[in-house]
Amino acid sequence: MNGIQISIIAVFVMVLTMGCSGSHSRHHWEKSSKWKDQVSARLGLNQEQKVRLEALAIALVSLESGMKVLQAKQRSQLIGLIGRETLEQPELNIMVQTAQNEFEDMSQSTITKLIEFHMTLNIDQKKKLSQLMNEYPRRRAWH
Repeated sequence: MNGIQISIIAVFVMVLTMGCSGSHSRHHWEKSSKWKDQVSARLGLNQEQKVRLEALAIALVSLESGMKVLQAKQRSQLIGLIGRETLEQPELNIMVQTAQNEFEDMSQSTITKLIEFHMTLNIDQKKKLSQLMNEYPRRRAWH
């Protein structure tokens, strides 16, 4: 996966999960239910599309949880490195590259689910989804 793909999925995850707080999956799942309902209502999804959206929501919640674990792990590693007498560029580069690789591995399922959902949408639904995502940062109503 290249940097553009990573950036796209990272932005998508942030848009759909921004404002989610707390650490357990149920909390995130309850918040994702609200945005699923909004997407479904605004786009007028059929049953197949709702199934694809549900799969995407599961992947997003899983990815968000994985990202939180990865962030905590990275923070702990960084604290350990900073506590040393010297801090070396190669160690930091390895830490960052490892995190990027882990994120890439975690995001593959979400990317697949996003593509599968997108493929089921007609052009009007795609435009509405784009508009809804564009409104989100102002509305903060996905959760």
